[in-house]
Amino acid sequence: RVTTPLCPLLASELASRNMSKRDAHGEGSSRLRVASPDPKKKTDLKNNLGKLFGDIEKKAEMILNLKIPQKVSLFTKLHMESSKSKPDAVVVSKHGAEINKSIKDFTDTMKVEISDLLDFLMTLRMWVQLKVPEMSDGNNFGVGVQEEIIQLLLAGRTPILSVLES
Repeated sequence: RVTTPLCPLLASELASRNMSKRDAHGEGSSRLRVASPDPKKKTDLKNNLGKLFGDIEKKAEMILNLKIPQKVSLFTKLHMESSKSKPDAVVVSKHGAEINKSIKDFTDTMKVEISDLLDFLMTLRMWVQLKVPEMSDGNNFGVGVQEEIIQLLLAGRTPILSVLES
């Protein structure tokens, strides 16, 4: 079935491209010619990926060394304050139930902090995944440990999401 292009200029352009492909690979060849990658673009891509990996590593180290200890301290402080609080006024929740105002405030604060923890878990999971070496014929113990850590980090996501949805 022969179709006519809407634009004659387009038809001549397509015909000239088809001729140049045939000339490059011999008459009747159907192989497409693939341009070799630009070395500058490859270098830029490697540099950008290296920068991205470095940024993720810095963020993961900051989470492990600074952010998580700060969260533990904050959670301890919030727990101590909540255990000392006296019954407050009753407010109506979004579902229509009456709840203690201090408990509602505490829950709202915890949801914000827990959402930060979810971000921390996902960053740490990505960091561990980027650090997993290729599997080899022997001595893959470290790879197995890293895969187990990734699974534990993913498993931590489910309870966090259930808390945030409630």
